[in-house]
Amino acid sequence: MVVLLLAAGSAAPAPPLDFKVIVHPSVAGNAITKEVLSEIYLGRTVRWRDRSLITPVDLSATSPLRATFSDSVLGMPVFAAQTHWMRQMAAGVRPPVTKPSDAEVIELVASRPGSIGYDSAEATLPAGVRTVSLQ
Repeated sequence: MVVLLLAAGSAAPAPPLDFKVIVHPSVAGNAITKEVLSEIYLGRTVRWRDRSLITPVDLSATSPLRATFSDSVLGMPVFAAQTHWMRQMAAGVRPPVTKPSDAEVIELVASRPGSIGYDSAEATLPAGVRTVSLQ
């Protein structure tokens, strides 16, 4: 016999994320869902609504922040995401650009229209980059 217990009231708030999602100013909108962000980082969505190309920027596979991002957005550990991309590359699909630091992710996002990335919640952003809320 299975018993399902439901708690009354609202659920506990989700813990704050250790990262923020950043975009080039050319990207329209102020929010992105986890589902859409996952589709972008898994190579399933490659264009914004205005048909411009998306350039996703990832942190190094050894970055603890990338592990947090992969788990919370992609729903898989970094190793599983790397395995996904090995299969995609065999089919001719290119993975996100990888940078070793927050500063380099920010620099690339600032310089390339249509780009999206993530960095630590404490990172200071220049005028050429803005955050979007993750829903």
